[in-house]
Amino acid sequence: MTPPKIHPLGDTAIVCEAPSPATLECQRRMWALTETARLWPHVVEVVLAMNNLTLVFDPLQADSADFAQQLKTAWEQAAEVDAGSAEIEIPVCYGGADGPDLVSLAKQLDLSIDELVKRHTQADYIVFFLGFQPGFAYLGGLDSKLHAPRHPKPRLEVPAVSVGIGGEQTGIYPAVSPGGWQLLGRTDLKLCEHCCGWHAGGASAMRDCVRWAIAKGVAIGSHSSFNDPENFGRKEMDLPASEIYVGVLYQLGALAAIMKAEGGRMSHVKPHGALYNQAAKNPEIAEAIVAAIRDFDPSLLVFGLANSNFVDAARKANLVAIEEVFADHADIGRMGRWSRAKTPARCSRTRKPCSPARWRWQPNTASRRSAGNGCRSMRRPFVFTATARTRSLSPSVFAARSKRLALKFARRTRSRFDDRSLAFLTSAEWLVHTLTRCWLYVMQLT
Repeated sequence: MTPPKIHPLGDTAIVCEAPSPATLECQRRMWALTETARLWPHVVEVVLAMNNLTLVFDPLQADSADFAQQLKTAWEQAAEVDAGSAEIEIPVCYGGADGPDLVSLAKQLDLSIDELVKRHTQADYIVFFLGFQPGFAYLGGLDSKLHAPRHPKPRLEVPAVSVGIGGEQTGIYPAVSPGGWQLLGRTDLKLCEHCCGWHAGGASAMRDCVRWAIAKGVAIGSHSSFNDPENFGRKEMDLPASEIYVGVLYQLGALAAIMKAEGGRMSHVKPHGALYNQAAKNPEIAEAIVAAIRDFDPSLLVFGLANSNFVDAARKANLVAIEEVFADHADIGRMGRWSRAKTPARCSRTRKPCSPARWRWQPNTASRRSAGNGCRSMRRPFVFTATARTRSLSPSVFAARSKRLALKFARRTRSRFDDRSLAFLTSAEWLVHTLTRCWLYVMQLT
């Protein structure tokens, strides 16, 4: 096999790129290399793609040149992995409003519509990797006669479960999103099913996810949402509080039934998407969600945006609220800032009592920062209380959609605490959006 091209991507990442075209043989070796690289202590993140692999590493633990040589050696020694799989038949309705590009693509490829559909349905496809959006499977094995370029100008909105062709691959859009692929048709099969939310939920997927979480020792929670699978629960809805209450209660019950059958227990609740955002701003929506959680099981932890109406409503109902901050949200700077109290504590390293020192969240009454400066306000993203025997952090969750950003933050925080002889204790690491996004939560329960 032709050796791959290995080159740096900035100062902290290396790309291993195999020559075109993408083949199953090459991708199997990429799978093997992925599993090997995840065991290396200096690797922070492994990003698998079609015919290439990106490795983010810690420059303090590895030299770029030495790492590149290690990667080259690992590629040469890697054995092809034949990952376990299941065969799934996907029904597709071709053409018409479901496949707006079918006719034009047939003309472009000099094929009849029937021939194009026949070639597209006859192949056995292999999932090479998941990317672009949650649950989007890049499928290898497309007939070479059907290879077609993407649209030069992508559509702003591709309907959910649309089937398309882009270059050498075919694939299915799990949710509504922009996209430039040639659209041939649609399927009624839901691809991205997880949690118990109406945004993309299903009984079988819920059971599989629960079984996986129990086996891995991962805490399980309800990610309740609006009943909006077309928009993945991201579209705001104007619903009465009574309907929101019943909807959340329904989703809690669905997950609880599966949890009971599998021998697990629900630990927390976090609203999803538009429901989460609206609950943060709208007290009526917040109270409806909290009422459903309280009536179902008041022992459940509740995750919500720090300093929001949702967190306030949860605490008024005597629920345990876990506050979140999002370091990579540009609008966080418009919401407020962190500042130190006027009389900070001066704690020695002895066991003598001392007064508490706090970092406080100050909401902005006006937009005093631009969105671009938002992350600067997150240099001190916790309320810090220091005493001789106890030191606590609140908000309890630091969240980032980038796993690399969250890991970097956690490592720096631990280092700063160690320098000051303070203990940095992580009491739980919650895995949320496990099938849809990379979220890392660093949490300290007080």
